[in-house]
Amino acid sequence: MPEGAKRNRRELLGAAAVGSVAALAGCGRSLRANRVPGGIRFVNERPGPVRVRVRALLEGQTPGERAATPLGDTVTVEGAFPIPGDATRVSQSFFPQRGSYVVEARAGDRVGTGRIRLYRTVGGGVGADTLTVRVTLDGEVEVSVSDVD
Repeated sequence: MPEGAKRNRRELLGAAAVGSVAALAGCGRSLRANRVPGGIRFVNERPGPVRVRVRALLEGQTPGERAATPLGDTVTVEGAFPIPGDATRVSQSFFPQRGSYVVEARAGDRVGTGRIRLYRTVGGGVGADTLTVRVTLDGEVEVSVSDVD
């Protein structure tokens, strides 16, 4: 094979490899919309500050097929988070390990519940659904989870 043909073939293969890596990198970014796996995004729509208490139970730590909500006295992890008025905050690495969690968020006497699933990614890190705790203008607490797969 002439030297020019070898060089063209190498350039073509190199360009294909770079294109594949770039495509996969972009794909990974869209699949990992949650940039804080294992964390929580808090949104306070109220003009004044609120304090949100979050408790989570890793499913399988209590008898029964699924953990009940509200959680009662059994929790795996908990924390209290002050959120300024009209603000969004993120708590990184709230959940201690992968698995399915039942989550309870409380602001004053209002409670919201949901579930989140943390799992090991192909790259060895932790992937997750995205958990958002929202305190609405009327004080309701909403816990929403959106899949990033």
